[in-house]
Amino acid sequence: MRRSHGGLDRQLIVPKGQNEAKSCWTSKWPVKEATIEFVSAGPVEYAREEPTKFRTQFVQRVDGILAKGPSSFSLVEKPSLRVFFVDHIGTMIKPDKKRTISFTVKDIGVTVSPQEMTIGPDDNPQAALLTPVSPGMASIQIATDGLRHGATDFSTDVTIGWVVLTVLFGGLTGAGLSYLQMREKPALKFGGGAVGGFVLASAYVLGAVPMMPALPLNSISAAASSVVGGWVGTGVLDWMWS
Repeated sequence: MRRSHGGLDRQLIVPKGQNEAKSCWTSKWPVKEATIEFVSAGPVEYAREEPTKFRTQFVQRVDGILAKGPSSFSLVEKPSLRVFFVDHIGTMIKPDKKRTISFTVKDIGVTVSPQEMTIGPDDNPQAALLTPVSPGMASIQIATDGLRHGATDFSTDVTIGWVVLTVLFGGLTGAGLSYLQMREKPALKFGGGAVGGFVLASAYVLGAVPMMPALPLNSISAAASSVVGGWVGTGVLDWMWS
């Protein structure tokens, strides 16, 4: 057999008493037009029947999905989680058709937005947004239908990072600004400011943002909320309680 591309997984040998042999013709790379042609057979030359030459096309088959995202991130970050389609050797390729990818949180620590996305052959790479909910390990199952390796798990660690120092600094800053205006007892003012800053920043990061993912989440937004809490002081507790 003469081939223009690829190879056969075994030699074509017709067992005694049978009238056919099978072999698998494969290619490691996409080929727009590949040909294979019958040349000769031995030890006896068999009568040739048309056609003796065959044409086909090798396409890059979508075999599975690959998830890429941070191994860890802090409570004041909203990183991206990207999903790519890969072939049988792990090379990233475009999908062969429109495919829907779903995200399911297994170990709660983050939320994913959107929970489903559809990607087609002509679409640009898309990303899901991870929003922290609580510190600790989070696990997400990513799946799509119709692929041999169409499901994978992605794990990430949500850390506290510099959140505590950021919130403490913001709370004390807010308390200091309030003290300069009202001139109350400094110990009570700064102590209440630290508490108020921590409570309001925690409510923003762990409460408001997960419920409304469109809200900004970074060190600046965490610090800003803690400054406001530091200014209000323990009045934040009354507001939260009510």
